[in-house]
Amino acid sequence: MDAAPLADVLFVTDSEGVVRDVQGPLQTMFGRGRAEVLGQPLSMLIRPQNEALACCSAASGVHLALGRRDGGDFPVCINPTHAGSLCYLHVRPQGCIAHYAVSALASTPATVDDIASLHEALLESVSHAFISVGLDGRINFFNRAAQRMLGYRAEEVVSHHTPLLFHDPQEIAGLAERLAGERGPSAGAGMDVFFQRESQGEVVEAEWTYIRKDGSRFPVLLATMILRNARREVIGCLGVATDITERRKAEEKLRLSDEVFENSLEAIMVTDADNTIVAVNPAFVAVTGYSREEAVGANPRMLSSGRHDVGFYAAMWQELRERGVWAGEIWDRRKNGDVYPKWVTINALRDAQSGRATHYLAMFADLSERKRAEATIDFLAHNDPLTRLPNRTTLLVRLEQAIADARRQGHRLALLFIDLDRFKTINDTLGHPLGDRLLVAVAQRIAQTVRESDTLARLGGDEFVVVLPGIAREMDAAQLAIDISRILAEPFEIGAHQLHTAASMGISLFPHDGSDPETLMKNADTALHHAKARGRGNFQFYAAQMNESAAEHLALENGLRQALVRGEFELHFQPQMRIADRRLIGFEALIRWRHPGKGLLAPVVFIPLAEESGLIARIGEWVIGEACRQAVAWQATARAPVRVAVNLSVRQFAQPDLLGQVRRALDASGLAPALLELEITESALMESPEKAVEVLRELRAMGVCLALDDFGTGYSSLSYLKHLPINRLKIDRSFVSEIGVDANDTAIATATIALAHKLGLEVVAEGIETPAQLALLAAEGCDEGQGYYFSRPLAPALVAGFIEREAAA
Repeated sequence: MDAAPLADVLFVTDSEGVVRDVQGPLQTMFGRGRAEVLGQPLSMLIRPQNEALACCSAASGVHLALGRRDGGDFPVCINPTHAGSLCYLHVRPQGCIAHYAVSALASTPATVDDIASLHEALLESVSHAFISVGLDGRINFFNRAAQRMLGYRAEEVVSHHTPLLFHDPQEIAGLAERLAGERGPSAGAGMDVFFQRESQGEVVEAEWTYIRKDGSRFPVLLATMILRNARREVIGCLGVATDITERRKAEEKLRLSDEVFENSLEAIMVTDADNTIVAVNPAFVAVTGYSREEAVGANPRMLSSGRHDVGFYAAMWQELRERGVWAGEIWDRRKNGDVYPKWVTINALRDAQSGRATHYLAMFADLSERKRAEATIDFLAHNDPLTRLPNRTTLLVRLEQAIADARRQGHRLALLFIDLDRFKTINDTLGHPLGDRLLVAVAQRIAQTVRESDTLARLGGDEFVVVLPGIAREMDAAQLAIDISRILAEPFEIGAHQLHTAASMGISLFPHDGSDPETLMKNADTALHHAKARGRGNFQFYAAQMNESAAEHLALENGLRQALVRGEFELHFQPQMRIADRRLIGFEALIRWRHPGKGLLAPVVFIPLAEESGLIARIGEWVIGEACRQAVAWQATARAPVRVAVNLSVRQFAQPDLLGQVRRALDASGLAPALLELEITESALMESPEKAVEVLRELRAMGVCLALDDFGTGYSSLSYLKHLPINRLKIDRSFVSEIGVDANDTAIATATIALAHKLGLEVVAEGIETPAQLALLAAEGCDEGQGYYFSRPLAPALVAGFIEREAAA
């Protein structure tokens, strides 16, 4: 008895010939499981010698051998209904689904009814919708998958309806119109469009919209082909539909992802597991300057700026490995070399099964503009946009800090409120733009006047504020106010205009006028209003007594400037005597100011002011010249040459033209250089020791005598003393006054005399007032002395008489 035929196997492949679905006894026929075949090319089952045969069609089917897993051949027959689709095994220009009904060859052929029943059973078991129609267009087969897909039962549609029932009419009409354009009006419409196209022997694939029974729509991929009988006569049409809703969603998702990737404002870079760049988007190109071609295949290290060390990147990769994500700020370098900040988020993309990172997705935004904007916002929050000076907010912070420092260090502090006079008139008359330019120019001038440690701020309008920390005395604030008044009094060249303005100022002092920012500012503002009330162009302290002192200070300075012109300075001379024989050696010139309102003023009253105001150079040059001139007159009546000693202040000694002043005075008077002695204090020498020694040597080279004044009151070392090219040491009166009374002062005076003699120097003692002091100094070998014991300072008219009396003695 002949064996019954084996059940058929149905393969479903895609356009690449890859098996996507398989039904039937695969294990029995080929010795392979379903999982082994899915995703594999169907050609793996066809012997090479049968490949050409497999690509051909025949009316009675194609007979060939398929390979079993054990290496044997298994003879099969390809159903002739589907033979034309075998060409799809290798290559198809469009994606479609090909169907292969494969049955084993038994020793006795199956009947036609058996084969038909078998085919129907197979078609009912697959997951694709199979719908066949006759020549009349009516459905004659509607498998279970079609029923599930469309919501109709087979008995509702078979023999009753055409597939137009669930086709979108507009799509059918559109296809008919296209075919009419290609083949003429005879192309027909309705179901004829399928027969017209498929009758050419094509297996046609297209995407359509199906309409379910409930009216809902969904996309399908429909493969249609003509059905022929054994005589090659067309008997109908077969459609195989696949619901591609999920594929469409996936495609849309991919499309959207691609759109996001390409159009994202953030730069995107994708690297593989080896950190090689595999994709970048246009924003990446715009930010980095590297083209896609330059970036893909490269390592992200090409972006490194070098600002981050190895530890930074090690921590980043550690977090990526542990958490799968890292975010932070990185400074990178563009292709053109510019370094820029960016905010980066990196995500590790992992394989779903193994969990290993296969790619890394980096998204970053250039922070350059944001950083610039933040810097601008921060600047505007703390500074005036017009003058770029600190604003009120910054002023209060700095003032509070300055107060804390002053309180901790025991220092004083001043606060100046400055208001421009007549600014409103200028602003209203010439316009705000020109007024703004004037404010900028004013700010620049004041900034040149204050110290680096001071704070100059603009409160708004024409109001400025200066914080002066660490002032030595209250008059320092007054001096700054004077300087500001002076510099603002100079005309401003703004465009084509020459503008004149002045400033009123109010001053408050810490701790006298307040111990917190609010109080100091309130009191400085009050003082400012007092200044304006007094006629503008002046300054006022908050404390009344300070206003009196400042006014006196200012008046004294103004008078000092006129004193030289008016000839109000005069020299008085104190004799210097040789102690051993009480003979006259010389005179020390001492300046006095015969003030028209205050009488004769000692140098302690006006010399510090002369140094502050810069007048000391002119006054000092006059003293040297006048002293030399008068000393020449003394020589005619003196028993022996009489020298004149002149004190040099710290500022005068530092004058670049000091040597020139001395030389001009000697030349003009004719005085022998040896009769001029210049007295320099230790503090003057210590301002710049090396420069001081150089100046002293040049003076000695001129023949001038040099004395170190007030020895013992400064901080110069004995090792430094031996290098000074001087002739004499002067013992300060503070030691002489207590000599013989205070053991320490006596010891200092005695030691100074001994030290000077060891160094080859003469000693002059100042402030000798009693016989006891003179006797003790004489006993210690002091060379010269001066003081009230010998004579008070003499007016010029009395000097000649003193010389005559001393010569006659």
